[in-house]
Amino acid sequence: MEWIKKLIERGQYHAPENSFVFRNKLLEILSTNAYWICMFMGIGGILAYLCGYKKAGRLTKFSIVIYWVVAAICSKK
Repeated sequence: MEWIKKLIERGQYHAPENSFVFRNKLLEILSTNAYWICMFMGIGGILAYLCGYKKAGRLTKFSIVIYWVVAAICSKK
């Protein structure tokens, strides 16, 4: 267990001071634009699937899952 404490302490020591601000800005940008990004990914996947690219159906499914995860993370505020 000692090595875990040292690893955590080392990670906290080397973390930049403004990483909290960067993380908040990133979450703010994701929370405001996640719907549109995932919607266009889903539409692109559907269009690619209709054009014959069968693996594009996964893109549509994953865009829904990604939006769900991002919405859950950003609702933590």
